[in-house]
Amino acid sequence: MFSKLFNKGSKERKTGVYKYSDGKLVELDEMPGDGSINSIIKSLGFELPQVHTIFTFDSKLISTIGVKILTKEVVFAATEEGVRNLTIPDLNKELETVDWQFEYSSSGIEDILNEGIENGSLDYDFLRTVTNLKKESESIFHAVDLELYLYFKDGLLTNIASSDWLNTASKWLRDLNGAMFESMLSEANRFHDSEIDAIEEVNMQCNSLRSIPNAIENEFIPLHTKQSGNINFYNILLAHYDHDANIEEFKQVNKGRFKPISEEDLEVGNFIYQFDSAGSFRNVTKK
Repeated sequence: MFSKLFNKGSKERKTGVYKYSDGKLVELDEMPGDGSINSIIKSLGFELPQVHTIFTFDSKLISTIGVKILTKEVVFAATEEGVRNLTIPDLNKELETVDWQFEYSSSGIEDILNEGIENGSLDYDFLRTVTNLKKESESIFHAVDLELYLYFKDGLLTNIASSDWLNTASKWLRDLNGAMFESMLSEANRFHDSEIDAIEEVNMQCNSLRSIPNAIENEFIPLHTKQSGNINFYNILLAHYDHDANIEEFKQVNKGRFKPISEEDLEVGNFIYQFDSAGSFRNVTKK
């Protein structure tokens, strides 16, 4: 039916799949693999999470468009059955109808990146071609346009986080008691070299606040209140409740405020926190 409507007198159909390259559409001579979208993507030299697929249900010409993730750069287009020719104007007209805000919503972008993390195939070299990356440290980059921080290990994307870096507990405290939150963050910023590390400390403190009995009314708060008036909720959880921790995490949340008694014993305020040779929390004693 479509051949009669749209392609009378046009060339013979080969596969109906067109590769976009250098401003031109070139139809593939043979259908890759089993003809699936995954096979098409792989045949064009991409890893699956590197291409975002858009299904154009209302189009009479195009069934699917593949674009580089986070962009509108076309990789391929697949036509409806019977369509024998696809032109650049046809493709551009279809692209104008795509709801890009939906395709690249905040949650949609996170889903795209998380799929790449699970697949283990999104690397720095590729991602820097599709979004603006600002280096924060050797392994952390700020994707400014996405309002996300991207973590890399050995060149591969391993994690993402919102650019404000606040977890649910921190957002809860900020909304509930902004003054306490800001004081906690201000202290953390004084002792850490980066804003990211400071916020991670606050995240751990806020998680601990929500984990201790009676929260801000906890009975042990007077023992862990600092001269600044800030409270070390993390140390309350560690000193008085059954809580697992390791020495690196402890040093992170207490950076610049602990006194090493030995390699495994660290003093903070009224308590000495003891760790074993493997770095796991073992015991706490009051001074």
